Parts: sequence; C-alpha cells; structure tokens
Amino acid sequence: MAKKEIKKGNTKNNTNKKNNVAKKTTTKKVETPKEQKVEIIEEKVVKKVEVEEAKKEVKKNPVKIDKRIFIGIGALLVLIVIVFIIVKCINNPKVKTTKKVKQMGEAFYTEYYYKELSKNKTKKELSNILSKFDEKGIRISINNLSVFNSGIYKEEIEAFKKDYKCDGKKTKVVIYPKKPYGKNDYKIDAEISCEF
Repeated sequence: MAKKEIKKGNTKNNTNKKNNVAKKTTTKKVETPKEQKVEIIEEKVVKKVEVEEAKKEVKKNPVKIDKRIFIGIGALLVLIVIVFIIVKCINNPKVKTTKKVKQMGEAFYTEYYYKELSKNKTKKELSNILSKFDEKGIRISINNLSVFNSGIYKEEIEAFKKDYKCDGKKTKVVIYPKKPYGKNDYKIDAEISCEF
C-alpha cells in the first residue's frame, strides 16, 4: 500500500506543476506608456534607416532604362524626320513642277506622239524609229506641251512661267523609248529651268 500512496503523491505534484505552467502562460505583462514610446521611437528609427539605405542603393545602382525604350525613341525620331522630309518634298515647288511636267510628258507620249508615229507603220518600222531615241531621248519643251491636245495644259504651263519664272524652251521633258517599243515602254525625265 505504501507504493500506492507514493504514486498518488506524484500525481498531485504533476497536476500542481501543470496548473502552475498554465497560470504562467496566461498572465499578461502590461507595458508602461514609457515603454510604448520607446518601442514607437525604435520603429521610426528602423524605418528611417531602411529608407536611407534604400536611397543609397538607388544612388549606387541607378534605374536602368530598358533598351527597347531607347530603340522605340530612336525609331520614333527617324519616323518624324522621314515624315518631315516627305512633307517638305511634297510642298517643294521644284518637286511639284517636275512631277507635273513628267505627267504632261507621259500624256503627250502615250496619247499623242506614239499614236501619230505608229500610224501606217509596222511594228518593225516603229521599232527602228524609236530605237534611235533609246540613248538621246525625245525632248519636248513645255511650250510644245501647252499646244497639244487642244491646249489642255496651257493654263498650268502659263502658271509655271508666271509663278516660278520657268523658261518655256529650256524646261523640257525627255522621253526614252525602251524595248519592245510599245506604247508604255519608256522612261521619262524632266529638265527644269525655273527660279524657285
């Protein structure tokens, strides 16, 4: 029986220890206002140090801009320059005049000259005639362009002469017939003699 009593005593001690442990863990420590202020100040100091370290890191390793951004900016600048050049060329009186003179020369060659030249001629005869102008070209002044096809271009040519002081004899279109010497087989250039 003595053994049983010892066992009971041990159990009582164990239970008491468990109760004490439970009591210890449930107790709460109350901080004083002074301790709370210290904790708040410590948090502010830690945050300030973290911000300063982040600023130093940024200074050491500045933000790297992606290469794609530089490529995009470069492409945009090139596009702007190209558009500027195109607009300038379109509004350039010399470019406009050259383009219009070439259009007049094309109309003259396809609608008038080629038709008149090919009348009553075989393809071989026509080829022989046009082959002579392969290198030197057929030169037509704007004075001559103003009178063909019932003077369709007369007003425009007079405007060139008046606005840009174009010389009616020296401003020309040069047509180079090319093999196989068909109606649309040619190359055309313009010689402009104007004061822009």
